[in-house]
Amino acid sequence: MSTFKTLLTEEIDVAGRPAAALTDRFEDESELVDAFREDVSFTDYSGVGRRTSQKLWDYLTSEYPEADRERKERSDSICTEYTTDHELPDETLEDGLAYWAFICPRCENTNPLKGDPEDFESRPFRCETCRWVSRLEKESLREFAEDELAEETEVPA
Repeated sequence: MSTFKTLLTEEIDVAGRPAAALTDRFEDESELVDAFREDVSFTDYSGVGRRTSQKLWDYLTSEYPEADRERKERSDSICTEYTTDHELPDETLEDGLAYWAFICPRCENTNPLKGDPEDFESRPFRCETCRWVSRLEKESLREFAEDELAEETEVPA
C-alpha cells in the first residue's frame, strides 16, 4: 500500500473506496494539498462524498494552516479584506457605531457596514456592485477589528 493511501485510510480515516478514488486522482499528499489550496471541492470527484470531503478538510486545515490561509485569500467565496474607508457621508453617521466596509473578493469594490464586526463573522454578504456573495472570514475580520477599529471607537476618558 502506498504511503499516500496509508495516510488516507489510517491517519485521516477515509474508507477504502473513497481512498482509492483519491489515489487515482492525486499522486501524493502534496497534490492533495495543492488542490486544497486552490479551493477545490473534493466532492466533485467520483467516489468522494461529503463525509470524506469533511475529513479531508479537517485534516488539511489542521496540518496545513499556511495552505488554508492561502486558500482563503485566493477564494472568491471568502472575504478577507476590510477597510475603515467606508465611503459613507459624515452627516449620515451615528455616534458610537463602528463604520467599516468589506472589499468584495470578486470585483474589489467597497461595501459599507455598520456595527460590531463580531456580529458579522462567518456570515455571507452580497456585494452591492457585482452582487457576488462571499462569507466574511472570522479570523481576518477579528484581526481587522483589533488593528483598525479599536482606536476609532474608543471613548475618551
